[in-house]
Amino acid sequence: MIHKISYYFSIKLSSNTDEQEILQYGFECLINSIIPISFFLLFAVLQNIFLETLTWITLFLLRNYIGGYHASTSIRCIVLSTLYGLFMILCIKYIHSVHLFIEVLICSIITIYHIIFGTILNDKDLVINYKKYKLLSLVIILIESIFIIVFNLNSCRLHLCIFISMISAELLHYIEKIKVIIRKKAH
Repeated sequence: MIHKISYYFSIKLSSNTDEQEILQYGFECLINSIIPISFFLLFAVLQNIFLETLTWITLFLLRNYIGGYHASTSIRCIVLSTLYGLFMILCIKYIHSVHLFIEVLICSIITIYHIIFGTILNDKDLVINYKKYKLLSLVIILIESIFIIVFNLNSCRLHLCIFISMISAELLHYIEKIKVIIRKKAH
């Protein structure tokens, strides 16, 4: 259905076949993002955690530079994204504190991991700029780590939103890394 909706809008906006394919892909990505984000924001309003959820969404969207698991179909993407995101937002609501030492330790492990293994790029066109994306992912991780520590030291609850967004992006990165290893062993 998402494919049909995207196709419909793409042919309405352009008569050029190449442009239609690009537009259709863009509409599919947009729909795949809008539906889960709508659920997240509605849930956030109902749970009175709008700022925290907005912070998580913004930082989680940066995961495109870190790489990670992507669902094989639009429906799977929407369902898994919605469930995963709602779970992470519940974590933000119900986890009241994480000790600074634990946060620093996990941020350090994530940083070292990305220095050694880098990002996972699912888009073949992005592989050309792998070094750039690896550096960008490290910069994002380091900036998030600094904010986590600074906000934790200032007793600002925002550090949990940043920390959980980092963890949620990393989990998807590790899932994709495991899939890549399994695929390589199978061949």
